[in-house]
Amino acid sequence: MVRARSCKSRYRKQYPCCICSKDCECTESVLCFGCGKWVHSGCVGKGMSSELTKQWATRGLKFYCKFCCFDQESFDCQQSLLRLESTLKDGNTSQITNTATSESLLLKTDEATGPSAPRQIRDKKYRDKKKEIRNITGVTGNRGNMADNIQTIENMMQKGHSLIKHVAHSPGKTPCVILYTEEMMKDVVNLCCSGQTLLGFDKTFNICDIHVTPSVFKQLSVTKIETGEPPLFVGPMFLHDCSHFDTYSIFFSHLKTKLADVDTSELVIGSDQEGSLVKAIVKSFPEATHVLCTRHLKLNLSEKMKNGVGMHRKDRLDIEQRIFGRNGISNADDSAIFEEKCEEVEEFCKEKFPSLKGYFSTVLKPVLKGKIYEPQNAGRIEREWTNNNSESYNHVLKIAVDWKPQSLVDFVIKMTDMVEANYKDLRRAVIGRGPYTLASTHEHFKIDRHVWANKTLMERYKYFARFRRYRMKTKLVKSTDGRRVVNEARSKGKKKGQRKRKLADRTTTLKRQRVQ
Repeated sequence: MVRARSCKSRYRKQYPCCICSKDCECTESVLCFGCGKWVHSGCVGKGMSSELTKQWATRGLKFYCKFCCFDQESFDCQQSLLRLESTLKDGNTSQITNTATSESLLLKTDEATGPSAPRQIRDKKYRDKKKEIRNITGVTGNRGNMADNIQTIENMMQKGHSLIKHVAHSPGKTPCVILYTEEMMKDVVNLCCSGQTLLGFDKTFNICDIHVTPSVFKQLSVTKIETGEPPLFVGPMFLHDCSHFDTYSIFFSHLKTKLADVDTSELVIGSDQEGSLVKAIVKSFPEATHVLCTRHLKLNLSEKMKNGVGMHRKDRLDIEQRIFGRNGISNADDSAIFEEKCEEVEEFCKEKFPSLKGYFSTVLKPVLKGKIYEPQNAGRIEREWTNNNSESYNHVLKIAVDWKPQSLVDFVIKMTDMVEANYKDLRRAVIGRGPYTLASTHEHFKIDRHVWANKTLMERYKYFARFRRYRMKTKLVKSTDGRRVVNEARSKGKKKGQRKRKLADRTTTLKRQRVQ
């Protein structure tokens, strides 16, 4: 929300105007929602009157200075000022006020002219909400049940909605929706398919009318200013009701088709141990590396030992330590140690818990070898990898919906805003604005905001596309015994810019002196 304040003398040095950077005769300033800096009302376009500044601040609107409005999809502050002025002159404030609540309606009217029944208030809120959805989506439709929501989603997709890409219908099942943008897929190709970061999947509940399975990856081109860690970005999302293999196959087959021209042999996909999800991933991406969350494997094993076998807590902790401990099976350095530790666990289970031996030999051991041990020793994932990134983003989604399940259309609209905000912050990082800063590998892309403001839209697009495509060239080398894979040193111990020459080459300094 816009904040306005009096431009008193004591504020001028502490909060200078980001437009003129000096004192001026105006009496009001407005806070930019993008960069968090104050702007004199007289420095905005043709100037804002004192009355207009107060209206702007009290209506709950967002203001962006000209340096933050560098994208063609950004907020046009000057046009918004003109619309606000015309709206105030006409006396029609329905476009800039929030949905009326029962208290506000009652306070605005007297006893004789107020709402006659609570239903009038509910109808008014419903009509306002419906009008708001129509203004955002450009589609007129009801949202009373799942059929209405799917119909609205399909109409939005036909009108070219940026996030909705596919609605799949299956006999006897609720339709599924696939969500992603072209920017998401470019990041998946540049970051995930190249092996730089892992693409994690995890199903979450109680967010909308059906289940949500988002993909999450680390945006390695920037870091958070507060933590110094790469932020989590959401990738392609799948909205589905049932969680069968054929349902998940719709989603992953669609992604495979989208990535048909991309080499996915370096792709690493992580998930929990949900059988239908794992099967669909392996069938659609057989050449990729699939890993499982260590924490979920440990929880499943603990549940099996507690309820399936009936083991005491001390024995359960002993088995978990033998398998997932620092010196356990999951952290074995080579295949010989892996097999030796597996034999020790099998002998231990055979003596004390015979029913657990079969589970370990037929279920857990193949998973440990193919989904944890081999990817770790190949350098594809870190040791004791967990799917915490997906869990964290699921928490972000629940906060976004205020812990209340949304209708399908409302959730898609919220996700559209979240995705656009993430990539808007990514673009702002190029000019040193927003919550992100460029990573050390991309610092050479930083550009002054004044230089950026003077570029054309096409020049900005090409520059940002080059920033998105950039990838440091790294070479992996494996030790002689095959136990360790690391990145090869890039500097070779030389100075930056040092010229490479042969040892037999002689300098030309003496020759130049003789000529002179």
